[in-house]
Amino acid sequence: MKRYKTKPPEILYENPPSEEFNRAIESFFCHGSCRGHCDICGREFLNDDKFWSFDENEVEEFKKNAKKYPGWYIITDYSLPIADNLFGVTTVVGCPCNGIRKFEEILWHYRSLIARYFEGRLQAQEESVKQNRKIVEQCKGIDKI
Repeated sequence: MKRYKTKPPEILYENPPSEEFNRAIESFFCHGSCRGHCDICGREFLNDDKFWSFDENEVEEFKKNAKKYPGWYIITDYSLPIADNLFGVTTVVGCPCNGIRKFEEILWHYRSLIARYFEGRLQAQEESVKQNRKIVEQCKGIDKI
């Protein structure tokens, strides 16, 4: 990709996401993998542990790219926590760009709005449950007719 050659890797946020946010993301959105890609910054990741199976020359090609484009191709010694479809993007939790910090900041900034939304949604569901209970109660004994 041309952009790898034309600019250095970016760090989008100086501060990484909080440990609490990373734990939440890892709990709900993540799976482990030997390969990873950050849609936010474009970095590629590889865990070359012998536990994983790779295509012929895949690891060697990755290592060549890592030398040719420093910072863009990252080799790790751990299974990569991949967050799939996190607000429409796939990323590697712990990517040096700290790009998922943006999502934490958005959620935190709008926490009052989000809380009001959840409260309203739950109230609507409670009303629906009450209506369904009434219907069930009305139907009890109908088979005895």
